[in-house]
Amino acid sequence: MQSSPIPSRRDGIGGWLVLALGLAVYIAVQGYLVWGPLWTRDLPPEVDDSLAFLVRTQEMEECFFQDCPALEDLRQQFQEQTTDPRVIRQRALATFPFPFYHPLFSAVLLGLKRLGPDLIWSYKVLWSLAPPFFGVAFAFLLSVFWDRTVAGATLALLAFKVFPCTGLHYLTPSNLATGMAVLLWARILQRQGDALWALLIGALLLPPIHPVGAVHLVIAMLLALSIAEPQKRGRVWRVAIGIGGVGLVGAYVLSFVGRPQILNVFSGMAALPSLKQVAEAYGFNVVGAAAAMVNLKEGLFGPFFVFLPAVVLGILLMPSRDRRGLMRFLIISVLVLIASLYHTHPVSPEGDLFFRLWIPMVVVLVGATGHAFVFTLSESVRRLKSFAGTAVQGLSRNVERLWPLFVCAALVGYGMETALSGAEIVEATRQYMQDRQPLSLDRKQVERMLAESKPGDRVLYTSTISMAFYFIHGAMQRGAVYYHPAFEGTSVEMEWLRRPKLKFAVGYNPTVYHPAYEGLDEKDRCISLPEFRYSPLGRRRKHHPVAREGWIPAWEYRWIQLEATEQPRSASLRVLIRNPGGAGELSLVSRSSNEKKETWSDEVARVVIHQNWTGWLEMPTRNRENDDNSKSFRLVPTSGLDRYSIGGVVFGEDPLNWPWRQKARLILKSRVPGEDEMEVTFDPCALLPCGKGTGDFQLLHDGGSSVLFVTAQ
Repeated sequence: MQSSPIPSRRDGIGGWLVLALGLAVYIAVQGYLVWGPLWTRDLPPEVDDSLAFLVRTQEMEECFFQDCPALEDLRQQFQEQTTDPRVIRQRALATFPFPFYHPLFSAVLLGLKRLGPDLIWSYKVLWSLAPPFFGVAFAFLLSVFWDRTVAGATLALLAFKVFPCTGLHYLTPSNLATGMAVLLWARILQRQGDALWALLIGALLLPPIHPVGAVHLVIAMLLALSIAEPQKRGRVWRVAIGIGGVGLVGAYVLSFVGRPQILNVFSGMAALPSLKQVAEAYGFNVVGAAAAMVNLKEGLFGPFFVFLPAVVLGILLMPSRDRRGLMRFLIISVLVLIASLYHTHPVSPEGDLFFRLWIPMVVVLVGATGHAFVFTLSESVRRLKSFAGTAVQGLSRNVERLWPLFVCAALVGYGMETALSGAEIVEATRQYMQDRQPLSLDRKQVERMLAESKPGDRVLYTSTISMAFYFIHGAMQRGAVYYHPAFEGTSVEMEWLRRPKLKFAVGYNPTVYHPAYEGLDEKDRCISLPEFRYSPLGRRRKHHPVAREGWIPAWEYRWIQLEATEQPRSASLRVLIRNPGGAGELSLVSRSSNEKKETWSDEVARVVIHQNWTGWLEMPTRNRENDDNSKSFRLVPTSGLDRYSIGGVVFGEDPLNWPWRQKARLILKSRVPGEDEMEVTFDPCALLPCGKGTGDFQLLHDGGSSVLFVTAQ
């Protein structure tokens, strides 16, 4: 077999063009994945985590020492010792404001906030920059290992990849730290380990972005030490020891700082695990990580019998000096990933830390396949030109000479297959990001609470997401009590619900409900990622709440029945409609109050809903044929093709959006055959812990996905 020289790293203007094209493809596809869900929703995707980041950010500006009334109350509320796992888990979910672990990330958001209306806007702007940021970071790393042509080809492949867990489609503090770390590693590799200023800058930036940045910094120091030339390794050692020493001293000092709560190494040392606990943690994470990878395998790796040989070929074709740096990077990454499988947290998914750390290594492995493709493509072109100018030889000789062509063709097929599978996953993930936790929280609701309260008043929260939204918009200056049914019999119920000045209560609108959500944590009351490949370990959740961002999609239901427990005084029913599409119709039928059987009358009213129209429609509840007083009505969308939504149903001139005064029930019949009817109740005691010393509740505001009550203690 004829040997071939490995191409030079100097790829000229052509390399720049390929890199620009690959980067454009990456930004376009990943931008399509991210930007739509980000800017068409009221709240950012992954609402629970997003608002938690913003609460800690708001603390930097408003309550840096975590001593404002709401946080003081929450801190005292959960001091009671317990061994109940349900209570421990709900406490972990409710104490999200306290671990203040991303100050630099928060500082960036506060800087952007000066340019716009609020923190939610600034987070969306920063998130929008994620696709170009990650694209440039990966381009730098890949160009250092190979060249710009390989980097461009690899970016085109990476564009169609969705990583498990937070992946790269969510801009979290840990992901921002990962992107910064990739830039740091690339600089270290570019300088053959002699990048002391880069190490120092990384030490200042990475840990304050997210604690995982400290792990990335350790990788950077190990990488620099492993590839530095012997005469320069001493300098690298001194810098690494200095960074490590300062880091240990800093961690020790921060452990004594209670406010803000940043780090406590003593609590971690006091809970050193047993061998059994270590084994259980590894098993828990390995099984969960395997299920997540199986689900996304076709888009991430494709067939392993093609992916792995392509990786090996791409590595073997590298110059020995570059291959040495690559192998050291991979070895360090594998060791860190093995160690990361020990990490568990009460509210984190399986393999959480593993998936936060593995992305750069996967990018490099895909880069090796990109190198194999670029090499075999260029070698195929060269040999075909040579072959065309020589005499025809035997078939076996021709096959031997043209082996790069066959390998290149296989890699083209592999790339097309993974890109097509990845494109399907990108589209499904985009829809998932759009539909997960479809909540809309109204800032006017918070402003009304603040306007009608005074310092010293407390607010009862039954939702951590609503509590986070309130905290972002000023409610940290009022006291806070968080209640969950798991706290029954604890001091939260026995003492805190009876605290003086518990004047307000906030919970979910009853329409944020589905029967399948019973017993689930708040963060899990939504759909889960689609199953792209069957796994017996998969646990898919596919049910949406009744209302999405405060609106019930009428086209999904055959009818929506309103059952009032009290006789309505008004002779009309008002319905809040949002119709972004063509004209539609809505009918109203009633049931006579004196009938024993469920026999519905003829149509009482029918209204036309104009295209592209939003507002209140008034429908009479009686006509000449039916003048009986009724407490039961059905709204019947005349066609499942109409695309209007319902955001409220009230009797008469009620200023609220939903029939709380009649303590009505809403019963919905799906158009999907076989699905049971769903029922939601507009009764405060169905949402709040009534009869536990809290007094009666009176509704103040029910717009969107949350409701605000005032208590009458």
